[in-house]
Amino acid sequence: MNIDSEGASLILIDGNHALMMLRDNKEGLNYANHWCLNGGAVEPNETPKEAAIRELYEETNYHAREPIYFMTEVYALPNGKVIKAHRFFEIYDNQQELTCLEGQKLSFIPFDELLTLTTVPGHAESAQRAITLAQFILSKNS
Repeated sequence: MNIDSEGASLILIDGNHALMMLRDNKEGLNYANHWCLNGGAVEPNETPKEAAIRELYEETNYHAREPIYFMTEVYALPNGKVIKAHRFFEIYDNQQELTCLEGQKLSFIPFDELLTLTTVPGHAESAQRAITLAQFILSKNS
């Protein structure tokens, strides 16, 4: 499978909730009006981690500190374009205010509700995995 572009996302975790964004409801937009992870394209001369940090900031005004890489997946968009997506997470600091700068809205979604949403394929499962890993890390540090 040939990769057409690379993407990166950074999932903020607050307890058993993951920050998700409701995409705009625009004609022609892939997965319009679907919940998704915050993220986007990796720019030239940018690492996936740098892209994830930049995209989260551009979409929420949140300054990530230490994102943790946890997976990469390859998938095809409805238009056939193949994306290699790098996933990171970070535990929300509960200090910075989140602002919805892209999409319709932002919301912290509980683990058990993620799979009930209309999401971009794979995004709910990635968010659940990030929550599980964040809780494991927090349990080891307490």
